[in-house]
Amino acid sequence: TATIGLARNLTIDAGSSLYMDYGAGASSGSLIIGGDINVAGNLSLGDSYGGDIYLGGDWTRTTGNFNANNRAVFFIGATGNQSIINTAGESFPYVIVDKPSGNVILNNNVTISGGLTLTSGLVEVGTNNLVLGGANLSGGSSASYVKTASTGVLSRNVGASATTFPVGNSTYNAAMVTNAGTAD
Repeated sequence: TATIGLARNLTIDAGSSLYMDYGAGASSGSLIIGGDINVAGNLSLGDSYGGDIYLGGDWTRTTGNFNANNRAVFFIGATGNQSIINTAGESFPYVIVDKPSGNVILNNNVTISGGLTLTSGLVEVGTNNLVLGGANLSGGSSASYVKTASTGVLSRNVGASATTFPVGNSTYNAAMVTNAGTAD
């Protein structure tokens, strides 16, 4: 298993594919991209531990397919903001936000099915929605939260025990929500 690193941008044109999980029993290392990724073809992440993608720039998918294979996308850009762009909305199983500076900007709706980890850097929803459903959420602090300064929302399932929404507008102001059921 080898890690592959690109210092600049990666473009996967329509009709082209990048399969990190190619071949029976294949095991892949991580893919590190220092710049942007632009997907118009097919991208399939590794199907075993370590087959994640580390991104220093923007995530743009115009067409094509993205098969995450239950792996994570790490937003790790050292400077400036990083955008997630897909006019149809984007879906990830796992997202980790660990940026030394800058934020992750949603240009469209994003759904995360497995888990969101907030370590460093904000996720700005703007007028878009960040949908977690039953996905796990870890982290959340004044250094990393979901910025809800417009009409976009963070939505997640709420059960009988307190559920934290690590949100804020201009500062971190986490909300605790409990579903107490209906009154008779």
